[in-house]
Formats: sequence, structure tokens, C-alpha cells
Amino acid sequence: MELRRLTNSEVTPEITQQAKLILAGHHSDAFGTEIPFVADGTRYMARIERHYHPPGGPLHPWGPHPGVSTFAIVEGSPGLAVPPPGAGTFKLGARSLSRLEGLHEDLVRVVKRAIEITPIDFSVIEGVRSKERQAQLVAQGASKTMQSRHLTGHAVDLAPYVHGALNWEWPNFRQLAPAVQTAAKELQVALEWGGNWDQFPDGPHWQLPWSKYPTD
Repeated sequence: MELRRLTNSEVTPEITQQAKLILAGHHSDAFGTEIPFVADGTRYMARIERHYHPPGGPLHPWGPHPGVSTFAIVEGSPGLAVPPPGAGTFKLGARSLSRLEGLHEDLVRVVKRAIEITPIDFSVIEGVRSKERQAQLVAQGASKTMQSRHLTGHAVDLAPYVHGALNWEWPNFRQLAPAVQTAAKELQVALEWGGNWDQFPDGPHWQLPWSKYPTD
């Protein structure tokens, strides 16, 4: 496969947005890692490279940082299967995977499938929760019940990860939600989103319904 580095004039807003999402999901990957993507209906390749922010420049902090360089795939070069925009771009980190431990296997399956198809990166914020932790959240007003599905491993909190940081804005949760819902539908797992609750909507919260997954 032959690649040609894009010039600044060729970089469109959509390419820039895709590059930012890729950097957010792959900033810890080794330099030279290549991630295919599609923007404006055209195939491209992103490469994680060492970028340098010089002292006195507009970007902070100064010094070396992982960055994304974008390349056009030269027509006529060997083919490359490129997933839809966003799909396959992200993966769960070690911390997110550790927070899936103890959850119901159906919930784990949904989260692992969702990261494969999501157009926006996300992190697992919380899985199984202790009674002490739940009592603390109720006291803080962050939860309304001591019967949370987190206590039995039937709920998980997911938060969008945008431009290298967790982002709690509702538009990002709404962008993430269809991926989780699609994953649940594919796997035939009943799932409820706290973002759909009329009272006390909870964007990060996903749970297996009591009616389908009762506990003793």
C-alpha cells in the first residue's frame, strides 16, 4: 500500500475531527501505529507520530507529544479494508477492562461490542459498586436509591472520551447511546439507558432491566 502525506490545504474539517478522535483513542500506542479511516467519502490513513511543540508556540505544554499525521492512500496501490467512520477506531483500556470485572456477562458483552462500533470513544467509569459507595452517592444527591443495579453487577456507567479527556456534555452521550443500543440489539440483550429516564436522567448509566434479570 502506497501512502502520500496530505498537505495542509488538503486537510478538511472532517479529516481534522477524525484525527482528533483517533488521537484520543490511540495516544498511548507506539509511534508508527497506523489506523485507517474514512472522511468525506475517501479512504485515508492516520499514523501516530512524535510531534514537537516548540517553546513560545501557540500549543501547550511545550515539548514532544504523540500526534496524528494523515495520509492519502494512493489509487492503484494494494487494497485496504477500511471500516465505516469511527468503527474499529477505539479500544477499551486496561482501567476500563478492570471496571468490567464482576459485571453480568451480558453487560460485558454489550460494552465490548459497543467499543467496536462507536463513532465516539468512551471509558468505563464504574461497574460493580459497594453499599458504602452507593450510600455516599445517595448522600451527595448523585443517586436516588440504595437498590441500584450497580450493587449486583447489573449496571455500568460509560462516559464519552473526547480530545483526550472525559466529556460530560449531553450531546456526546446522545452520540454514544446508539452504539450501545445497537450492540445490545445485535447480541439480543435487553438494556435500559438512564438517559431516557423522565425523572433524574442519567447519561452515563446503562442497566439490565429488573424484569429480564431479577436478583434474589
